Amino acid sequence: MDADASALEAALDGQIRGPAGIAAFFELAARVRPDLDARGLYLLHRGSARAYGIAGDSERARAEAQRALELVPDDVYCTSLLANLDLEGAAPVFVCLRRAQDMVRRDDGLTGFALQSLAECHAMLGRFQEAGSYVAQYEAHMPFPTELRPRLELMAGDAVAAEDSAGALVEEQERAGDLGHGAESLAVLARAVLLQGRDPSALLAKLESWLAPEDVWGQAQLRSLRGRAAGDAALVREAVELLEPTEYLNARAEVQLDLFAVAGEGADRALSLYERKGNDFGARLASELLERREQA
Repeated sequence: MDADASALEAALDGQIRGPAGIAAFFELAARVRPDLDARGLYLLHRGSARAYGIAGDSERARAEAQRALELVPDDVYCTSLLANLDLEGAAPVFVCLRRAQDMVRRDDGLTGFALQSLAECHAMLGRFQEAGSYVAQYEAHMPFPTELRPRLELMAGDAVAAEDSAGALVEEQERAGDLGHGAESLAVLARAVLLQGRDPSALLAKLESWLAPEDVWGQAQLRSLRGRAAGDAALVREAVELLEPTEYLNARAEVQLDLFAVAGEGADRALSLYERKGNDFGARLASELLERREQA
């Protein structure tokens, strides 16, 4: 591998390691692009796909992933990234579920993502026993832990379990210097603490230091959680505005529910977003909130 490609590979790793990683990657990519060989171009497109996905620009993320796959057709990372853009984005749950089932049957490098997707899809359908089974399989399959378990525990309403799971995970990711993934876990931990009626300010201060400025989901979570903790609807509305241009229907619905908790509005919008996704569990939660408001 030539020097430019090696530098791009290191910059791609830097996207995971710290808050300046995305900007640093794009700066390097613009500088070295004219001199890249095929391997270097593949790394450029792969890194750009990840960065655009974090920034909430699904269209550019898909285009860059497809360019990477034209150069390396069997690339597992970009194939799973494309599927994950659908899972976290606008593709209906039944489409994501069918794709994940097909991936599991193939039993290849995409198995880990497929198990994660099956867990998330079953949770969205309210099938938490099945989701838990897939979480266990996913954790046995993966060489490193992720925030999947605490995220689904939080979704199921068990904030205590989510705090325990996410707390241990954040400590491990911080020791490893994995602040990119660690920020996702830290946001889950802060929400679990908040939902138990405790102050998440210290966790949110750490989250702010770990987040890339371009991380649209993370920055929205930061504002929404701070706003909900302080009863500040303006901060939650900032989160809503950050996410509104994106395809991330579940994330958009979640901050709308934060707005409802603070200002009594947003549950109807959350319901619409969850219904578009086919997220039956989320839609039921939003409907119950609306019913309670009407009965009050």
